[in-house]
Amino acid sequence: MRLTLTASLALTILAAAVSSAGPASARARRAPRVADPALVVALRGYRQVTWTYERIAHARRTPSAAAGTGPGVASPRAALLIWVVRADRARRDALALLRRKLGVVLPAGPGPASSQARQIAYTRRLVASLQRIVPAPAGSGRTLATARPAPAVSPPATLAGLQQRAAVAAAVVARLAPQPLYIRDSLLTSLLCIHHYEGAWTANTGNGYYGGLQMDLRFQTTYGRAYLDRWGTADHWPVWAQVVTARRAYRAGRGFGPWPNTARACGLRR
Repeated sequence: MRLTLTASLALTILAAAVSSAGPASARARRAPRVADPALVVALRGYRQVTWTYERIAHARRTPSAAAGTGPGVASPRAALLIWVVRADRARRDALALLRRKLGVVLPAGPGPASSQARQIAYTRRLVASLQRIVPAPAGSGRTLATARPAPAVSPPATLAGLQQRAAVAAAVVARLAPQPLYIRDSLLTSLLCIHHYEGAWTANTGNGYYGGLQMDLRFQTTYGRAYLDRWGTADHWPVWAQVVTARRAYRAGRGFGPWPNTARACGLRR
């Protein structure tokens, strides 16, 4: 398959990844080319980004020996350009699937030929959006959105590293978030009414009850143990996790019993 790249993309990556060289002798031109380490790092990064997004989209994984990495390619620089486009296409397919299945809005990204500054800004916005759905585990330190990448030897390698972070965040959302994120039914309406009287989704007033549905530790352990282990008490959970936990309690036969006063205020019966 033939992939066409804009001239600006080629110039951006080639200028950043390959240092300019002076005139070479005929003998030097005949010598085997050695790939620039920065170029190799970037190439591997974009290849991993492609594979991660393909896994999210349930797409067939592009073989590492596909066009763009084999001996038929004129240079590693050409391979890098091909994998940049593949990563961009795989990201768009994977995010489209997440938008459709979860019912969420995710930022639309610039094309692969856009400036590095635009792509970095977009990647950070994307990670922030994904981590609002599934936050990083408690005690993990800085989020992927704010963490600085490890020092890289070239701008393409740096950008590839940031895009790997975004792909990992998307994979976590695909694995942990329910699909759809919210089931919009009468039970959700009832729970949102209870929440209106209970407190903020981040509430922790020191009374032993946490979150927007004021769940105690026993309740969280029984119906939301995985969330408690990942994020700590419910005031740190995303809203969907608090709602999912309340749904489990309701379906387990608890009904609206855990919220007797606020359920009564909402006109709800057990």
